[in-house]
Amino acid sequence: MKLILGISVLCMVTLLTSCIKDNSADQPLLIKDIIIANGCEIFYTYDASNRCVSITQCDTVETFTYSHDTVVDLRMSGAMLIYKNTYILNSAGFAVKYVSVGPAGPIAFYSLTYDGAGHRLSAIDSSISYTTDINTIQNSNVVKDSSSSTALLVNNYSISTTFYTGTVNRLSNANFGLSFLGTSSSNLKKADNINNQQGQYIVNYTYTLNNQNGISQQVSTVNGQVVDSRHFDYY
Repeated sequence: MKLILGISVLCMVTLLTSCIKDNSADQPLLIKDIIIANGCEIFYTYDASNRCVSITQCDTVETFTYSHDTVVDLRMSGAMLIYKNTYILNSAGFAVKYVSVGPAGPIAFYSLTYDGAGHRLSAIDSSISYTTDINTIQNSNVVKDSSSSTALLVNNYSISTTFYTGTVNRLSNANFGLSFLGTSSSNLKKADNINNQQGQYIVNYTYTLNNQNGISQQVSTVNGQVVDSRHFDYY
């Protein structure tokens, strides 16, 4: 649903190396793997600069290749291309443009803007569907994410988010080695109030911390029913 961008959110095979962990206080905890209930485990590797170089889940491998002002994100399932995103970075290292190419050719042309702290404010796709995604930032948290599209309204949604206070978000872009996608919310999200083509519903999030102050488990519920459970390990 959200633009990011791979997100839910795999590099050249030669870059499938282990993360080199830096334990210094100013370095983020890097996520090693995610175990999803009833799903394939997801594995992450990083380079010496704490940048993600690969994400592997089942037979899908996503790789990231870095140069001075570009990042190439290639997602493959076996020998089949799923997508290739080419990001153009600004002087602060954030992606300000990217082109997404699928098996049949280009599918999206995005321009992105940020505030002074690096939180993404907008992402506009100038392709035929013309999708506009706007974030509202309060207290270093993304409190609202809304999107509209000319493609028969299929991509329209609005997500209003509340956050736990006094928490540190250890599931940020930096924890996944994807800081070029912008600065994430400072706090852990508490609930998403989602309005889209499927209707309106609220997803609540609860967490279990590990002894590194990282997140060992995230459980998502809708109307009291568990819809997703994830276990996280860090390097």
